[in-house]
Amino acid sequence: MDNIFIASVYQNNKLEFGLKNQNDVWISSSKFDLLEKFEICGFYYCTINSKMGLIDSQCKVIIEPDFDTLWGCLGNIVVMKDEKYGLKDYNGNYLLDLIYDSVSEYNIPNIVKVRQNNKCGLLNLETQTFLIEPIFEDIFKIDDNGFIKVKYNSKYGFIDIDEKWLIEPKFEFNFSFNSNGLSKTELDNKYGFIDREGKWVIHPIFDVVNDLDNDFIPVHINPFWGLITRVGKWKIQPKFSKFNFIDENNIIVCINDRYGLIDINENWLIEPKFDLLYSFKANEMAEALLDGKWGIVNRKGEWIINAKFDLIELFTEYSWAKVCVDDKCGIIDLEMNWIFQPIFNNIDPFCVTNNVAVVSINQKLGLVDNTGKILIHPSFKEIGKISKDGYAIVQSETNKYGIINAKGNWVVHSIYDNLEDIDESGFVKATIGNKYGWIDLEGNWVLPITNDIPRNPYDEYEFTKEFIKYELVEDEYFNDIDGVFCLDEITSSKIDFFSNNFNFIENIKYLILFDDSINQDCSSGLALVKKDYEYLLLCKGFREKPIVFSLNNSQSENFILGMRYDDENCNLDIESRTGNITNTVTFEFYNIKFLFRYVHVQNILAANNGWIETFY
Repeated sequence: MDNIFIASVYQNNKLEFGLKNQNDVWISSSKFDLLEKFEICGFYYCTINSKMGLIDSQCKVIIEPDFDTLWGCLGNIVVMKDEKYGLKDYNGNYLLDLIYDSVSEYNIPNIVKVRQNNKCGLLNLETQTFLIEPIFEDIFKIDDNGFIKVKYNSKYGFIDIDEKWLIEPKFEFNFSFNSNGLSKTELDNKYGFIDREGKWVIHPIFDVVNDLDNDFIPVHINPFWGLITRVGKWKIQPKFSKFNFIDENNIIVCINDRYGLIDINENWLIEPKFDLLYSFKANEMAEALLDGKWGIVNRKGEWIINAKFDLIELFTEYSWAKVCVDDKCGIIDLEMNWIFQPIFNNIDPFCVTNNVAVVSINQKLGLVDNTGKILIHPSFKEIGKISKDGYAIVQSETNKYGIINAKGNWVVHSIYDNLEDIDESGFVKATIGNKYGWIDLEGNWVLPITNDIPRNPYDEYEFTKEFIKYELVEDEYFNDIDGVFCLDEITSSKIDFFSNNFNFIENIKYLILFDDSINQDCSSGLALVKKDYEYLLLCKGFREKPIVFSLNNSQSENFILGMRYDDENCNLDIESRTGNITNTVTFEFYNIKFLFRYVHVQNILAANNGWIETFY
C-alpha cells in the first residue's frame, strides 16, 4: 500500500492542502484550507472557510466541512455547529442530531452522556432512547457495583441504572467508592466516609482525608496529620506537619521541621533529623537534605552518599546519581566515583530504551551514554525527543536540522531548515526554504520537496520600538467597551495584583490590560505583558461568552502564536478568522486558565472609544 502524505501548494492567493502518494502524485486536487491527521488511522480533518469535516485517505469526503469542530468518540465522531453537538458514524450518517449542548463518551457500551438545556442524561445509541433522563446537573461513571454518582440540585448522591436513588443527594461532594466500599464525602466543608447505604462510617470532622486502598487513612485536623482505621479509630494521633505513605507500612513524616520515617505502629525507623526526605526508590534509597546539602540515604537513614551536594537526583536504573556543585552537574556512582565530572549545566534523565542522556554546556546540547562515554560533545542548539529506535532530530550551530542515532552518529546530515517529529512509519517532514517534503531515516525523499509552506514573518521581523506608555484606567472603564487596550509600566502594586493568580512576575516590564471583565481580585481577566523580549497573553477565569481581540498584521498574511498550557487540565477552544479590517485576524476563545507565549506580530491594533493607536 502506498504511503499517503499531507501536501500543500500556494495558489489562488492562499495555501491549499491535499493528499499525495509517495510518487508525488495528487490523490485529488488540493482544495482544503487545512488538513490534519485524525485520531483514527486513514482519516483526516479537513477545513474549508474555517469549517471542519472528515475525509479518508483517497480524499473521499466522509463528513462535509460544515462544522465548527469534530473529534472521535467511541468509534464515532462528535460534530459541533453553532454551539450544538451531535454524533455521526464513519459513513457520515447522523446517530444523534445537532440538538445537544454536549456529547461525550460513557463507560457503558453504546451509551453516551449528553447535556441538554443544562441537564445531563445517558442516551442509548441503538434504541435512540434515554437510559437516564436528562434531569441531572452532572453524571459520573458507573462503578462495578452499579452505583452512578450524580449531581442534583447542587448536591451529590448515587443512583442505579434505573434512576432509583441508592443514596439521596445531600452531600457537597462525593468521591467514587474505593475497594473497601467507602466513599470520601464532603459535608459542611469537612470530610468523612460513607458506606454504600449512605451511612457515615467515619463522620465528617476532618479538614483533609487521603483515600488510600489499605487499612488506614491519613487525616488532617488543623494543623496536624494523623492516621485512623477504616472505622474511624485513631491509629496515630495527629502531631505531624507532613505525612506521606511510601508503602503500606512505612510513612515519611515531619515533626518540628525535621523529616524521618516511621512504621504503621509509630516506631521510628529513621529518626527525624533531615531538612527534607524524599520517597524511597526501587533500590531502597532516597534523596535527603541536611543543612542545605543533599545526599543519599538507605532505609536505616545511613548515608550512602554524604550530604555535600547542592542538588542530587537518583538514576535508579544504573545506581547512579546526578549531582550539582556550584551550578555544574555531574554523575557519580554509589561508591562516590565520578562517572561524569561536574562540567555540565544540566543532565537530563537517561532514556532507558537507548541508555543515552542529553547534556548541556553553555546552552549547547550533547549526548552521553551509560558507560560514561560522551557520544557527542555539546555542540547542538537543540536535540529533540529520542525515539524508541534511538533516533533524534537535532539543530546544529548553523541553525540547520539533521538526525543522529543513539551512538551519536549522523544518519541524516544537517541541511534542512526544519524537521518535524519522526512519525510511526519512520518518516520526517523536512523543510528547505519555502518548500517541504518527507524523508526517511536515511535522508531519502519519500515525498519530493514540492510543497509550499506559509511564510513566518517572525523570522524577518523584530520589534523596533518600545511600547508607548499610557496611564492605567480604572476597572469601570472596561464595563461597556469591548477590545479596549490600556498600557502601563508595572508597579509594585500591580505586581502584587497579578502575582498570586498568574504565577508570572519576573522581569515583566510593561502590561496591557483589556477586556470588559478585569476584576480587582484577578479571579477573571486578561493581561498582555512584555517579559524580556517575549510578549505573553495571560488569561484566567471561565467565560460563557468568548473574548475577542484583534492583531493587526498589515505587512504579512501570516504570523505565529506559540502556546503552552499553564494548567495540564485546562480546556481551550480557539479559532482565528479574518476580520473586517484588511489583514486583521480576530481571535475568539473561551478559557479556564492558560498562557499564550511569543505573541509575535507586526502591530497590535487597539481601538479606544473611536480612537485608534498602533503599538509597534
